[in-house]
Amino acid sequence: MTVRSLFQTHFWNLKNLLNFTDDQINFIKSLDREAMSLLYGSERTKRQTRSPVRRECRTLSQNDWGRLSHAIRRLKFDPGNEYDTMAHTHTLPAVIDNSHDGSNILGWHRLFLFLFEIALRRKVPGVVLCYWDSSLDYLLRGRGQVQSAAFSHELFGNARGQVTTGPFANFPTPWGPLRRNFGGEGGSLVRPHIVDMIERDPNIRSHGQLVDGDGATGFTDPLSGERTSLEAEHNNAHVAVGALMAIIPNAAYDPLFFFHHCYIDYVWELFRRKQMRLGIDPTRDYLGHGGPAHARNAPMRGLIPGWRNIHGYSNFFSRRYRYAYHPVCGNGCSGSERFLYCPRGRRFRRCIPRTMEGRARPPQRIVGRSRGARDITFSTNYDDSTIAH
Repeated sequence: MTVRSLFQTHFWNLKNLLNFTDDQINFIKSLDREAMSLLYGSERTKRQTRSPVRRECRTLSQNDWGRLSHAIRRLKFDPGNEYDTMAHTHTLPAVIDNSHDGSNILGWHRLFLFLFEIALRRKVPGVVLCYWDSSLDYLLRGRGQVQSAAFSHELFGNARGQVTTGPFANFPTPWGPLRRNFGGEGGSLVRPHIVDMIERDPNIRSHGQLVDGDGATGFTDPLSGERTSLEAEHNNAHVAVGALMAIIPNAAYDPLFFFHHCYIDYVWELFRRKQMRLGIDPTRDYLGHGGPAHARNAPMRGLIPGWRNIHGYSNFFSRRYRYAYHPVCGNGCSGSERFLYCPRGRRFRRCIPRTMEGRARPPQRIVGRSRGARDITFSTNYDDSTIAH
């Protein structure tokens, strides 16, 4: 098959299987072209361009978070609704088969995030995705997780019911206004000790231990004695958020999807760095677990024509962006007293999220103290006009 016919087949599939319009197809084509230019551009250009840094969302400055959330809102509400075009790509059954329950979950979503970030920068130049480290909120346990300040109007919006607070309030979806059902459908946020094992345990050294699917091995959780994997932790967090996030094909219609997957990508990058320290080449450690759709040289569906699954494991991406280490007490919670703190007189490695008082409607008071910091109260108004574009 020629390159021309390969591209024609790819976009014919998108247009006919997803009922995309010509404008939507042209948008996807332009993203693909820009991504290819960035990933395969000259090494000199890459060296001269400082790599963007993805950080935990709660450590962003108010202006940086405002610019990022504003970019997402523009992607959603500007004419053409390019946000839904990207989210709809994730609903295609052939894409789901190719991007879950197997080796390609990591690479496919890495490229999907990369394309999404390109689309955001077209709306607000220079914005960078952030990640939601849900292992911090796991530490709150029980009802405290719902009260995490991550779900305040200042960040992601409320965790239960129709989302009516925050920058994503009343986001329309094909199933009505955006809703969440945190904790109502089971599941669990990512567990901190599992992340620590993936980052540090030298016995967890193969990608076959991170993914699910036929032939994958996972690894043993020492606390429960059960087998788990990074993909399993990813699945559980989807279920924990509930509603659209719990229905994997539809999950990308909730912006929280992208922050969650950015965290999974970050944990994968920690694992890749460990592999390199152990003398393992992460670009070659692709075992194809999960059936034919996850084979090394199988086509990566729904994204860039001609890309194979193995391309998602390349070092192209790590040359185009970096990750800031997750907030820990040792790095002062990455300077985020607004949303995170280290309890006095207790030895915590991870920072603890601040919580919202009771069930009060906005203005919500975010509480918790860190080294004498006062309680902090934020305004409830979300005004795009205040954002520095």
